[in-house]
Amino acid sequence: MSKINEYDLGHLQKVLSGSERGERYIYLPLNNAEYTIQEPYRSTYYGIGLVHQGEVNLYTGLTKNHISGPSIVVMGPSLIKRWELMQKGFQSESLLFLPEFLQERFADVSFLNSFPFFTCGGKFISSLTEAQFDNFKVLFGLIRKKAIQTSLYDVEAIRGYTYSMINELAALYDQVHQETQTVHPLEKKFKQALFKYFKKERSVNFYADMLHVHPKHLTQTIKAVTGNTVSEWIHNLVILEAKVALQDQTVTVAELAHALNFPDQSTFGKFFKKYSGLSPTAYRTHLTF
Repeated sequence: MSKINEYDLGHLQKVLSGSERGERYIYLPLNNAEYTIQEPYRSTYYGIGLVHQGEVNLYTGLTKNHISGPSIVVMGPSLIKRWELMQKGFQSESLLFLPEFLQERFADVSFLNSFPFFTCGGKFISSLTEAQFDNFKVLFGLIRKKAIQTSLYDVEAIRGYTYSMINELAALYDQVHQETQTVHPLEKKFKQALFKYFKKERSVNFYADMLHVHPKHLTQTIKAVTGNTVSEWIHNLVILEAKVALQDQTVTVAELAHALNFPDQSTFGKFFKKYSGLSPTAYRTHLTF
């Protein structure tokens, strides 16, 4: 199976107007956000977004995140996401960058991965107090002023501001997570197993056996703490992965069926239509980009 379609900085440089960019980063000013991409997608870059005002729904994996300004949105690479604009007047600004952007000056190649929100598939979304918003707004303002310049000194300044912002985010992340409840241990273990094996295993019994619990107990617990049954989690994740893969026109439906461990194309097609409402071919035809 071919590589799943992803969006990189080069793609964004072509489709987004009004952005300021270097070879390894892009600054997106107010009113120029990724939410114009309506279908699920992956990206190869890291992103920090400051929501000034308005509301937007951001779907990350199988989670719906309702965001209203002022808020901060941070995401690592490979996370499947989709934006759904809720109202006019939404304003945000963003900094998107590759790991090399920081590694060119800061030698520690594991720097970004030391933060939970920047691990592969990681995220951090938090509303901000007025003081917190002002703090991030100042940092984005400094980046904005330097982004329109072209000298190496200005790029170095942006790199330094980015480094400072990441450390501010780390402090906020720790504060937020100390104030929130911990995830149910069975939910955490189930999700870890699901994201590792969902392409091959779609049986509730498989995950129950792996976690050494009765299938009924697993289903009841996951339903109680997440609102969805184990089967719903499995089906939703398989459909989401399939939708992302179908964006790559070089991948045939038969190849996708094989990659997701279906016995044949017909069985996969029936599964996809049952849980998405469209056949794989019809979904691909209706893609908006």
